[in-house]
Amino acid sequence: RDWLSLHVVGGLVAIACFWIHVGGVWPRGGYERALAALFYLVSITGIIGYVLLRVYPPYLTRTGVEIIYERIPKELNYLREQAQELVLACTEATGSDTLGRQYLENLDWYFRRPRFVWNHAFAGNKGKSWVRQQRNTVARYLNDSEREFLDKLFRLATYKNDVDFHYTAQTIMKGWLLVHLPLAAATMILGVWHVVLIHIYAL
Repeated sequence: RDWLSLHVVGGLVAIACFWIHVGGVWPRGGYERALAALFYLVSITGIIGYVLLRVYPPYLTRTGVEIIYERIPKELNYLREQAQELVLACTEATGSDTLGRQYLENLDWYFRRPRFVWNHAFAGNKGKSWVRQQRNTVARYLNDSEREFLDKLFRLATYKNDVDFHYTAQTIMKGWLLVHLPLAAATMILGVWHVVLIHIYAL
């Protein structure tokens, strides 16, 4: 938290110093404009990153799920296997294929990979609403025995929605870092070269 605060203050001071040094918002000269463009890209991605780091973590905590990003594919695969086993067990125990048909027609698509990625990117509830709708649609056609399996299946589906949100949020945060850091490094390199050139020609 202290590092983030220092980074934000340092970034704002750097922007102010840049404008003072340039004498405006946009410098003259091809090299200076390339350096300015990189500087602005670093600043813009920095602001975006600050917003992401302020918005996503509370939402991630609210899900009650803690999962390492690299383990998400394995977790999704495990959830799909559990869902399929539940549907097969329901068919064998009750002799009805109603839940099985619902799974094949709708839930198989849902369990195969992260879904509602764009909606999760904006912390929306489309995934949760979709899961609830699917449950309510099929529940009316099931007897009490089948509903026991239905409840277990949709507990898995609800949990998967939270894992999907973790996948989306963590992907965006990691992706932002992979953009911001190379831009910052390129800006520093051009900045150092800029200083070197000034001193060479000053001599």
